[in-house]
Amino acid sequence: METDAELNTASNIVLVIVGDNSGSLELLSSAVARAGLIIHTAASSEEGLALVFREYPHIVLADSGDSTLADRIAAFDSSIDVVLMTREYTDDAAIAAVRKGAAAYLKKPIAFSALNEVVGRLSEAARQREEAGALEAAMLPAASFEGMIGRSPAAAEMFSRIRRIAPCFRTVLVSGEPGSGKDSAAAALHSLSAAPGRLIAIRCAEMGAEIVRASGTLFLDEVGAMPLPQQAMLAASLPRMRVIASTSRDLRPLVARRLFREDLYRALTMLEVHVPRLADRAEDVPLLIRHFAAQSGASIRGITRRARAVLARYPFPGNIRQLEDAIRHACTVASHRVIDASHLPEYLQLAVRAPEAMRMPAIPPGPETFGDHERHVIAEALLRTGGNQTKAAKTLDIGRDALRYKMRKYGLLANQRAAASR
Repeated sequence: METDAELNTASNIVLVIVGDNSGSLELLSSAVARAGLIIHTAASSEEGLALVFREYPHIVLADSGDSTLADRIAAFDSSIDVVLMTREYTDDAAIAAVRKGAAAYLKKPIAFSALNEVVGRLSEAARQREEAGALEAAMLPAASFEGMIGRSPAAAEMFSRIRRIAPCFRTVLVSGEPGSGKDSAAAALHSLSAAPGRLIAIRCAEMGAEIVRASGTLFLDEVGAMPLPQQAMLAASLPRMRVIASTSRDLRPLVARRLFREDLYRALTMLEVHVPRLADRAEDVPLLIRHFAAQSGASIRGITRRARAVLARYPFPGNIRQLEDAIRHACTVASHRVIDASHLPEYLQLAVRAPEAMRMPAIPPGPETFGDHERHVIAEALLRTGGNQTKAAKTLDIGRDALRYKMRKYGLLANQRAAASR
């Protein structure tokens, strides 16, 4: 049972005050201080923006000569209420500021009664939005299809195709980025097929000389990594087997380079299910957050606007698997059964606080080869995980040794060592 203190802590409102001198900052902080209000101060607009990026405040009091501050805050997160304070007050300036997104426009010297009225009103509105957001998340309707979660058009299209294909397939290719849920799609295809036996999963990169011939459906994970001798055996065995193959890469360039058998490619691609990346089904993120939080067993009752904003801004190159890892981490460390931005993994917070850190490594101009694409994906995974090879390998769904081999191949291992030595 939650205590009043726990509930109050969970619903704290964050206020950032940006001023030109320490005296005014201290005076303003004292004037608006109240229970349930966390106050941070900054003595310059740049310091204030850094606080905004880090704290995701609900309200910003801007006592600064920087006329662009409100615009820059709005560009970062338009839901932050900005209160502008200025000596050069005019009705036209106030109207223009409000039209551009300012929540209030106060003339200096500030009447503390007016300031407190504004801060109190905005704090209460922010608190109500937080409670409404937690309630909305708790009341989201279930959207489950064979264990997969989603209501977006992209998810609905995938579910519909699985439903149509499952009763009749002998071979089917499931394509999609690493971490997008190809294994779940394969499980759904097998479950709805009414085929006898179980789903037998085999990682093709680790496949031995013998093709498994067991009762059930064979799930070949990352078929593009299958060695050519095993490809020949599989092509010969397909008429006697029920096979679901998955791939996170385009097999056509491999066929063109004779790294993947053309007859096997044709057989596997007669029927195909594409699993969309998380970025193409953003509407499903709230459902997935609720689903993963419920599975954690941590009795999470809500998620703050700040945490939702961080999650919404992060691109999740590792797709659903990366989102699941982030929510499970947050559920483990969350206090008072409410997930806040500070409970999310540090790499995610750092990437959102410093948008320039999210820029991708440059790719040479011209047509992109498969090698270019693979190098880009690996470099992106390393960037997102702060250079942690074990986490990057998990994100890419490959072994750490395989990752190090590819890093050496594309010169990324040397680049990482050079960066570490600087």
